[in-house]
Amino acid sequence: MTETDGAIVSGHKIEYRITERGSPHFAAVPFAYVSSEKTEVAVKTDFLCIKKDCLAILLEKSTGDIMRREDIQILRDIQKNAELAMKAVDTVSDKIYDDTLALQLSRQSLKYSQLRNQAVDKLLSAHLEPARANVMEQMVVAGGIHKDTLLNTSTSHIAEIIIQESSRKISRLCQSLHKYENAGDEAVEIAREFMDFEEANIRQLRKFL
Repeated sequence: MTETDGAIVSGHKIEYRITERGSPHFAAVPFAYVSSEKTEVAVKTDFLCIKKDCLAILLEKSTGDIMRREDIQILRDIQKNAELAMKAVDTVSDKIYDDTLALQLSRQSLKYSQLRNQAVDKLLSAHLEPARANVMEQMVVAGGIHKDTLLNTSTSHIAEIIIQESSRKISRLCQSLHKYENAGDEAVEIAREFMDFEEANIRQLRKFL
């Protein structure tokens, strides 16, 4: 097994781990990770051939997706916010006595799960890891809800809490889109779908106030 720090090819730093195949000039690896200052790209290939003496890179039978750093960050933000939203709904679920509100939040939770899965699927298709679950942040959300409902579990109060949570998600995703303004259409589209969904949720939940 031979390792190298990489090479500069077409303005990108190619970081790779190579396995010798009986030749002093060529090596084969199944995966290449490409990064530059503003771009993080994952390239999945069936075969990567590296001619080390002249730094020639040959990608054959490319089967993967190319994803920029901005897209990755937005997709991970979508995933994290959807997971926090599901945690909030799950925390209040046993405190709800209004069947209509319970149905509304059940529908919301299902959509959050779908949005999360969209983001995760995009990351996995590019051989990238989804965001790690932030257990501490989820505990803060659940703890805050338990504290806020300790003396008041009225339908209007529960609705107000979830409205506040939805508003936070909109704010966080707006910040993410502003920070990563060069993200591609697919990631932005999912983020905007999330934000539109939350705005619709707020309109529905206001009926319970």
